[in-house]
Amino acid sequence: MKIKIAPNIKLYLFIGAIALLLTLAVQPIIPDWFTPFKVKIEKDRRSFPNPCIQYHDFDHDGYSEMAALKYQQNIDESALKIYAYNGGLIDQWTFEERWLPNSMIFGDYDHDGNDEVYVFTKTADSLFLYAIDYQQPSRFLLYRKYITRSPKKNKKWDLRPISGVFLDSDGDGYDELIFNVMAGAAAYPRGLYSYSIRKQKLLHQTVKSSAFLANPEKVNVNHNAFILMKGSFASSNAEAVTPFSDHSSWLTAFDSRLNFVFPPVEFPFLKSEIIALPFGLQNERIIVLLINKSKVRPFARLMLFNWLGQELKRLDLRGTDWALVQSGKNPKKTILIDKKHQRLYQVSSTLELNNPIQYPIYFNSVLFSDLNLDKNLKFELLMRHENRLQIFSADFQRFVQIPIHNFFKGFYNISIKENGEGPDQLYLQCGDEKYFLSYHLNPLYPYRFASHVAWFLFLFLLVYAGVQVYNNFSAYRTTLHSILSNPDRGVMLLTPNGKIKFMNHTIIDQFKLGITEYKERSVFELFAEYPSFINVVQNLLGNSKKIRQDLSINENNAHLKALLYAKPIQVLFGFIHGYYIEINDYSRPIEDDRLKSWSKTVQKMAHDIKAPLSSINLNMATLNLKLADLAPKTYTIIEPELKLILQEINRVKQKTINFLKFTNLERPKPGWVRVEDLIRQTIAVFKSYSEQSVHFYLDFSSDVDRIYVDEQQIQMALQAIIENAIDAIRARGAIAITVNKVDAVHDRFNAYVEIDIADTGPGIPQEIRDKIYEPYFTTKKEGTGMGLAIAKKIIQEHHGEISIYSTENFSTIVKIMLPMSNHDASRQQNETNDRS
Repeated sequence: MKIKIAPNIKLYLFIGAIALLLTLAVQPIIPDWFTPFKVKIEKDRRSFPNPCIQYHDFDHDGYSEMAALKYQQNIDESALKIYAYNGGLIDQWTFEERWLPNSMIFGDYDHDGNDEVYVFTKTADSLFLYAIDYQQPSRFLLYRKYITRSPKKNKKWDLRPISGVFLDSDGDGYDELIFNVMAGAAAYPRGLYSYSIRKQKLLHQTVKSSAFLANPEKVNVNHNAFILMKGSFASSNAEAVTPFSDHSSWLTAFDSRLNFVFPPVEFPFLKSEIIALPFGLQNERIIVLLINKSKVRPFARLMLFNWLGQELKRLDLRGTDWALVQSGKNPKKTILIDKKHQRLYQVSSTLELNNPIQYPIYFNSVLFSDLNLDKNLKFELLMRHENRLQIFSADFQRFVQIPIHNFFKGFYNISIKENGEGPDQLYLQCGDEKYFLSYHLNPLYPYRFASHVAWFLFLFLLVYAGVQVYNNFSAYRTTLHSILSNPDRGVMLLTPNGKIKFMNHTIIDQFKLGITEYKERSVFELFAEYPSFINVVQNLLGNSKKIRQDLSINENNAHLKALLYAKPIQVLFGFIHGYYIEINDYSRPIEDDRLKSWSKTVQKMAHDIKAPLSSINLNMATLNLKLADLAPKTYTIIEPELKLILQEINRVKQKTINFLKFTNLERPKPGWVRVEDLIRQTIAVFKSYSEQSVHFYLDFSSDVDRIYVDEQQIQMALQAIIENAIDAIRARGAIAITVNKVDAVHDRFNAYVEIDIADTGPGIPQEIRDKIYEPYFTTKKEGTGMGLAIAKKIIQEHHGEISIYSTENFSTIVKIMLPMSNHDASRQQNETNDRS
């Protein structure tokens, strides 16, 4: 079953589809007011030679100072400058060696409320420690303290960035700095060191080994301070497999004197990597551990250990691309991330992974897991994927990507600049590329879907308005064309300086101009022989008043009595854009009344002739029969004369019938007729012509289907017009029939069918153009002169219009306008609406 969709529904669906496509298209270019985060990124254009910049709040007043390490090319010395929050230089400290990248540690060893900065420097084979209290300008707290050295000359002593924690290991009330030193390919030294700032010496260090341990974290367990190594990697850089080597990854924890809290737990998998994090509250501390990325045995496993190094539980995971992070403060949430499938799970003490959260984009690594720049007590996670930063809300329901080109190449620093009560900023620095980044949760984000709907509705209404404007413009244009081309009145449009922009054929006929080209010609030049009309135009130009007066023309073979109406065409602010002139020939109504009177007379005469002709015709038929029976010989002699008499009687009778057809056509009996079928059936009558030398070209608009007319009468009218067209082209040429739908302004914008019939004939001479509708007027030897007269009457009986546009030596166009629906019913309905 075929479902019919109403035209207006089709229009709405079409406009909706366009609005949807436009909504999708404009999203990338409109201001993005509904992003999850509002992000601001600014480039730091300050110049520092080969810098390493870290922001830190030394005095804990909520405002960060800036520590900038720098060195000059080809000079081993380096320096540290510390700047106040307002940008003023506090002081500069110079080192004898270059610093170790990403190895600046901040801490308050003496608990005076002000942090110190600890910087590691190195030569080809030695590692040194410097300490600076910025409140003591030009003085070092520690100056070039030797820590360790390479056991032999290395072409590349590749020490990794050093990180550390502070705790009091000897009970003297001052914290020691406990830091890890990890060599890469050199494989030595590797271990933890405890350095007393107050005593200015090394106190403890871990046992000698090649195990690769990273990221120490201070953990309080039952009021004891332990150090948990959060990372370990089986790098296999050591030359021989020895106990506690880097051929395995290890779970390790140390006390304040750097002794093992429990025997190291070995994971003997080549290239395996572990992440270990403290889990639970202080009195219920356990360790959650993730191991993955083993090349020998591809797997991942989540495990729980107590602080005796005993395994409590394990959970095998699919794949080897997992991450384990903690977010928030007291207590922290432990989050397990499946990077391959882009899911995350909150880890419970029973290792149950329920209610996974799907996040939308992939990332390489986690840079910060407890970021809170907007200070809303909701912690965000800062991720990295290639050259893009990614900010996720703690529930992973909001995220934003920030592309930073030419970043993350080599060592990079990320620190937080605190701005008091204002939002903090993330400071990103890699070489000479430096940026400030800030963000806050976007309060408009929850309304993002409503914004899409609003954009869709706005664009829908915009497109709908555009379609309506276009339709109305098309209707007015078609109607204006019909008005301007109306043969009942002459219409002319002038520019402000009197140039002709438009005039219809009626004016050309009224003034007997006999021209085809007139645009941009001066009205004074073209109508120079008509001074009475020129006077009106001169009074009109430069004037903003309307003119309404009688116009009488008796010059140059033009005879016209008309009512002239003229007015300026004013646009915005009263400026005159041109002039409109209309000439109504009021002699035509007199001619129409005369034609009606003549029609009634003819009708009476035709009836008076028809009765005796019928009697004569009947008596002649009787006489013909009697002569044939009674005097066959005589009948044979006079038979030709009798037939001639009958033929003449029939010819007079046919003329009488034509009179009656014209003067007393039956009222139309309309019904719904397909326009295309009507035209094709009419053309079928002329098949003999179309098969030889007459070519018919048909063009039907898709807007026109059926029309409410008397099919036989309209066919009669069309046949008469097409017959004239065939005679005009002497049965050799082309006839084009075009059918369109128009909205008629003069008839309350009712729908009309416009049928244009154009031929390639020589046009109609000027002297006979006004007579073509008159009955019995013909230029053909055997014509009756009734065809166009009957056609016009039929069209008028259907409340339509017929007009002919022709210029000698050019083609002729016959334009027929017929209402598409029941005209009487429509008019009655309109009158009812007006009354209501």
